[in-house]
Amino acid sequence: MVSFLTQRTLVMPLERQKKIKELFWSVLETAKEKRLALLSQECASDQEMYQEILSLLTSHEAANSFLEKPVANFAAKLVKQEKETKENKANLTSASKEAFLEQLSGQVLEGKYLIEKKLGQGGMGAVYQAIHLGTKRPVALKVIAPQFMTHAEFVERFKREAEAAGRLSHPNVVNVT
Repeated sequence: MVSFLTQRTLVMPLERQKKIKELFWSVLETAKEKRLALLSQECASDQEMYQEILSLLTSHEAANSFLEKPVANFAAKLVKQEKETKENKANLTSASKEAFLEQLSGQVLEGKYLIEKKLGQGGMGAVYQAIHLGTKRPVALKVIAPQFMTHAEFVERFKREAEAAGRLSHPNVVNVT
């Protein structure tokens, strides 16, 4: 919504305010590249009216760019993420997810962890009993399920969780890297 109540229009006669409003809408409905030419033509003898309408047009465009572009970008991002999520779900059935998480037993991850067995599974992945090859100590290792590895939000959440776990200080918790 465009407000025509600027400091200058408040002290203008009502008839002039009406003319500015009509001309503003007329110019706004014109193709963007032709607006200034039309405004110059209509306000050739009234520089003050030209400046007032130009100010209104500038404010209108600034308001639109502030409100519409971020929403459009955000909406496009959501649509893209939804499409990727559907594609990932189609490509990775629960059976193949289960197979991936099961086949990790006996594997060495990151060159440091020998996976012994799966302890449990949740929505984002599974937790395994493993041996840290450098220290020969048993560890619990959480692995993200494949369908979440392509989603930046889940990867960031997983990293924050790992950082928080790394800050734990308790006699029964050993920090292993």
